[in-house]
Amino acid sequence: MAGDSDQLFDKLCQQLSMRAKLPGVNQVDILNLPSPLDSTLGKITRQGSITVSEFAYDLHLAQAQGKHLVKILVDKGYLYTESSGRQTICKIHFARKQKKRLPTDVWDALDF
Repeated sequence: MAGDSDQLFDKLCQQLSMRAKLPGVNQVDILNLPSPLDSTLGKITRQGSITVSEFAYDLHLAQAQGKHLVKILVDKGYLYTESSGRQTICKIHFARKQKKRLPTDVWDALDF
């Protein structure tokens, strides 16, 4: 089992290292993550937060591997962390919504 978790950890680290840093994510960014990371971040989205221990457990990784993966996800802009007592909480770092601007000539197209 340890070999499987090491392989998964190595695969996820490699795939995440190739991704660009984001100023925050949206739902599509989460869905484009490799499995099982996409489902774990989906769980964080639904629940609002998760501890680093739960994160590692969800991915069947050792605690140290989970912490390292969280650090990579924070560096890449997918997560942010908060300290709560002795635990570290992970939350999704959502991108700010862009203000939508209508072109000024849209009203001309509506003239009858």
